[in-house]
Amino acid sequence: MSTDTRALLRSLGALGATVAVLATFLPWYRFEVVIPPLGRVPAHIFSVPVTLWGFTTLAPILIVVAAVVAMTCITMIDGRVAGVVTGLVGLGILAYAIVRAADVPSLAVPGPAAAVHAVTRLDGGPFLALAGGLMLTIGALGDLAPAGDEALARKRDLRARRLSGGMGRPVAH
Repeated sequence: MSTDTRALLRSLGALGATVAVLATFLPWYRFEVVIPPLGRVPAHIFSVPVTLWGFTTLAPILIVVAAVVAMTCITMIDGRVAGVVTGLVGLGILAYAIVRAADVPSLAVPGPAAAVHAVTRLDGGPFLALAGGLMLTIGALGDLAPAGDEALARKRDLRARRLSGGMGRPVAH
């Protein structure tokens, strides 16, 4: 893999970490309450956006800390360890966003008001977190794929082994 491609993938990973952090501050769910009209009084519709910070506390903290760790690995650490850490963080954020998008919670408050209709709808936060996790995972490929010089060196080494009669077995030095 060329140096330009590696830098581009690492930049994509850094952008993914930023997007994942931003997703925690955007609405993940929208709680809508409809109060039906009583006689001549018009109906009231309330729509309340709920961010991930308003829904739960542990998940956004973990996402922010994991994104900071991934960003640190992307910017300051070279090698496979950075790629593995970044890839695992990306997959974790990706999995959490899929679960939160598939399992929409009921934010309605149970009570005697049967005439009040309340529904929880999915908003844009999980989809942005999904994109951030995917960008982090793809960005990890920059550190996981062998560099162009390493790949060429492996090919030359394998060719030399085959020509020496080793047929791919290691040659003692």
